[in-house]
Amino acid sequence: MKSGGDITVSGLARSARVDRTFLYRHPDLLERVHVAASTPVENGRMAAVSRASLQADLANALEANKRLTARVRQLETRLSTQLGEGV
Repeated sequence: MKSGGDITVSGLARSARVDRTFLYRHPDLLERVHVAASTPVENGRMAAVSRASLQADLANALEANKRLTARVRQLETRLSTQLGEGV
């Protein structure tokens, strides 16, 4: 947050002008808030991110992408089947 205070869900929601429940309904955003809140600050700036944490984030993103791709395929197949039955 720009004010330089502690990062909290309430503070972030207030700054973003959204309700706190918005962040709680989006686990990916909530996780990022918790990570940012637990990241140490050096000289007013966030500490450097380690290569290992970036690789872990990338691996998690790739797995999420695979799951979403499979879900899209499943829904496309289901839609195709239902449209075929309708014709």
